[in-house]
Order: sequence, then C-alpha cells, then structure tokens
Amino acid sequence: MHSLIVEARNMKPVSKNPKQAQPEPPVCERIKRNIQLDSAQQAQAGRDWRRAEQSLVAIEAEIPALRAEVRRLETLSVLPHGPVPPRRPGRLVGVLQEVPGAGAAALASQLDNARSRLAQAERRRSTLQAEISQARNDLSRLERNMENNVAEFHATGCEGRPMNWVRQ
Repeated sequence: MHSLIVEARNMKPVSKNPKQAQPEPPVCERIKRNIQLDSAQQAQAGRDWRRAEQSLVAIEAEIPALRAEVRRLETLSVLPHGPVPPRRPGRLVGVLQEVPGAGAAALASQLDNARSRLAQAERRRSTLQAEISQARNDLSRLERNMENNVAEFHATGCEGRPMNWVRQ
C-alpha cells in the first residue's frame, strides 16, 4: 500500500477534459511575443518621433528671434558708447550716463549671452534632427521585423489568434 501512495505522488496530473486545447508550440509563442514587442517598440518610436518633431518646430521658430537679437546687439556694440542723452532734461537715465564704459561691458555681456543661447538652440536643433532620423530608422527596422515575424507565424503553421490582434 505504501508503494501505491509513493507512485500516486510521483504521477503527473491527468487532464479531466481530454478535449482541452493544447498549448501552442513554443515557436508560435516566441513569434507572438516578438510581434507584441515590435508593436510596442513601434508605438514608442512613433511617440518619440512626434515629440522630437514638435520640439524641432519650437526650436526652429525660436532661432530666427535669437539671430535677430544677436544682430541687434552686434549693431549696438559698434555704435559709440558715449553718454546717452537723458529722456528728460536734468535727469540721469541708465548706467551709461552714470559710469562711462559700463554700458559697453553690459552690452558685451548681453551679446555673449545671446550668442550662447543661439548656439545652444542650434545644437538642440541638430540633436532633434538626429533623434528624428533615428526614430525613422527604428520605425523602418521594426516594420521589417514585424513583416518577417508575421510571415514566420504563417509559414510555421501557427494556428493561434488571427494576426490582426497585434495592432489593437
């Protein structure tokens, strides 16, 4: 009797419903996982692309204003920096009248800051253009992967869910 109990413990459970669906072969499950992963990565690459394009539009709108500011400050920097006449007679207005030369230093500082902001915006634009290019390449690669996985799914005879479930 003891040997029967040991045998019963070592036996694997038997399905009570013999018509229960058999699990899909591992290759089909792998292909489905790959398709789901590619689909999720495609969605992320699409979001990255849209975000980068929106940021690029904003930066490209900002750059002309920054260039205009640099040109304006460059123009001012070549003008003579003598005292500026007061707006109202008898009243000193601004740093330029109080300390000759201080206005030129302030203007040079503003010009440096404007040039720095312009250079930063141009670098950001370049970075965003590279991100957009990378997102396009990723989308193309993922689309090819998806097509290959779908073809493999059908070629291996995987008779699981229809393939349109992937993009839902």
